Amino acid sequence: MKRFFRPRNLIIAAVVLVVIVLVARGCGGDGERPSLYETEEIRRGDLESLVSATGTLGAVGTVEVGTQVSGIVARVFVDFNARVERGQILATLDTEALDAQIRDATAGVDRALASQRQAEAQVTQAQAQVTQAQAQRTEAQAAIARSRPLFDAGYLSAREFVPLQTAVATAESSVRSAQGGVAAAQAGVASARAGVASARAALTQARTNRNFAEIRAPISGLIIQRSIEEGQTVAASFSTPTLFVIAEDLAEMEILAQVDESDVGLIRPGQEARFTVAAYPERTFHGVAREVRLQPETVSNVVTYTVVVDAVNEDDLLLPGMTATVDFVVAEIEDALLVPAAAFRYEPPPNVRADLREERRARRDSAAAAGDEPAATPDAPAAPATPQPDVVELWYLDAEGDLRPASVRELATDGGMTAVAPLPASQSIVRPGLAVVLGQSEGTEIRFGDGD
Repeated sequence: MKRFFRPRNLIIAAVVLVVIVLVARGCGGDGERPSLYETEEIRRGDLESLVSATGTLGAVGTVEVGTQVSGIVARVFVDFNARVERGQILATLDTEALDAQIRDATAGVDRALASQRQAEAQVTQAQAQVTQAQAQRTEAQAAIARSRPLFDAGYLSAREFVPLQTAVATAESSVRSAQGGVAAAQAGVASARAGVASARAALTQARTNRNFAEIRAPISGLIIQRSIEEGQTVAASFSTPTLFVIAEDLAEMEILAQVDESDVGLIRPGQEARFTVAAYPERTFHGVAREVRLQPETVSNVVTYTVVVDAVNEDDLLLPGMTATVDFVVAEIEDALLVPAAAFRYEPPPNVRADLREERRARRDSAAAAGDEPAATPDAPAAPATPQPDVVELWYLDAEGDLRPASVRELATDGGMTAVAPLPASQSIVRPGLAVVLGQSEGTEIRFGDGD
């Protein structure tokens, strides 16, 4: 006994046992040969075709609140998540400089009014000068009218008559000069009135800037962002800084989903969408596609389009900024024939197709010899006159285990399963329970009829 259990004897016994097991597996106790194919049966079921994308949640109505004036933040009255009403004061800026501008603008209005009154007084004075000059002209004209008959009769010399003519001309010149003074004074009044209007506009602007120092809510809603603190300086010289962001209603949310250009053609407004967020991975939310924005975005040579999805914020679980994984339902088919998508990627070796063509040729020759017209069979359908893009080919095993092709119409796919409709030539074959070929053993050369 001790000699029998030597290590050398144990090794020989183990080798013999392994050989016996391998021979038994190779021969098969029931006489069957291991299958050369990987197959799966066609079944009936429901199928949804989906387009997946990711996007960011946001409130439907969002308003950024800024400031039109610069200054130091004096008070902040609201914080994050505060509910505010339209017109409510959110914050105030220091108003000392703005109040000084109002006082300066008020003084400017007073100066402009004084200038206007002075200009109007000048108009009155110029009009008085016109009246005086006209009176002098009238007197000179009367004097020459009295002296002309005497001059004509020779009772007045030319030396006495010429000064009278000169007085009339001088009076005419004084009237014209006084009228010019009136026009200039009236122009001064117009300029003064313009100055008053400008000063009043400056006062209005100063008061408006003073009102802008009170940052008010433009809409009713919820504060979702606050970007300022008391004592902070805000500058609105080049661009309006954002102080608050108000969401009008968080009960209605929207998702800006980025859809790949290869899938965006399947998206239509009104399509159902389902999405999940990382905060609640076990819960599925529902939405509806509202629009497909036409502006493309290119990142790392990948072109995407933004699809806006409306969603109801059930139980206030969704928050702005959450990342949503969205599935757009582009097709729904109930009680369809479902075939694994891998079946359409299987391609048998060229010798199988050659053997199949040879068999078809033999059938035609046999039918021609018998005087019959060969008909298309399910496993050898007649080729259509023009290729149809939705008609695809799958391979199955017939009753004898031979590899056969069948053409079907592809309806929709979810990536794993494909809904198909059999063509008339394959309707009797493509049914639930048919084993379709997904693949074959590597390195195996299969010939037509190898199933026997």
